[in-house]
Amino acid sequence: MRVIMNAIINKQYMKTLITSLLMFFAVSCGEQTKKDIIIKKKSTPLSDQEIKKQGYQIKKKDTFFIENGKLDIVRLEKIGSQSKSSDYKEGLYTRTINYYYGQKFKDGTFIEISGGNISGYRKLITSERSLFKTRYIYNSSGYLKSVGRSYKSNFSIGIRYYFNEDGTIANYEDYDKCYTFSWEDVTSFLKEKEIEKEEIIDVFRNDKDEECVWVIVFKPEEFNNKDKAIHLILEAETGTIISSKIIDTGRHI
Repeated sequence: MRVIMNAIINKQYMKTLITSLLMFFAVSCGEQTKKDIIIKKKSTPLSDQEIKKQGYQIKKKDTFFIENGKLDIVRLEKIGSQSKSSDYKEGLYTRTINYYYGQKFKDGTFIEISGGNISGYRKLITSERSLFKTRYIYNSSGYLKSVGRSYKSNFSIGIRYYFNEDGTIANYEDYDKCYTFSWEDVTSFLKEKEIEKEEIIDVFRNDKDEECVWVIVFKPEEFNNKDKAIHLILEAETGTIISSKIIDTGRHI
């Protein structure tokens, strides 16, 4: 079983052990080799004061389309494209105009601003060099309401900050709280197991049922032209593989 467990996450053995791998799924994944257990040293958690200081620094760096401490709505309405829409507010649908403006920079960064005076506005920052995106939410007057980061498959990462109109932090939510095994550790895991970027179908978090786990779905070369993929679940604190199986992508993805 230990040999098979190592084989499932090392693609160089995939060709010779596909049959054994399928047989393995009928067996419990309770045992695991030391090689498969990556212990992450716990870092010292930030204090409430440090977390808020970090939040104010993030807000201070929000300068694109910002005028007098809030989103420059006048500029957006002047140079952005328009589209008619119906927004829901206070129990009624109201016809309104939404605006959109996007700008791409030489370093591969792309910033999009959209919204209207009923539902408020959104600024989305993405980059060709990053798998993450930063989303700023503003109210209908242009004041920052919240800011946070998320992965391309939309799981939140890091700390999301919520602001009052006067710019003070109302509260925050730490999405990394139970994930001692961090995103950086996940990328190291993928590199160690020789799981190529092109093979990855999805990486996401699942913290339902009070259990925090990482989920990795990838399609090794041996599964090309097949509706199959490997589905791994890693424990969120240590990176221990707690589940591994072959799935039918036609049904699960």
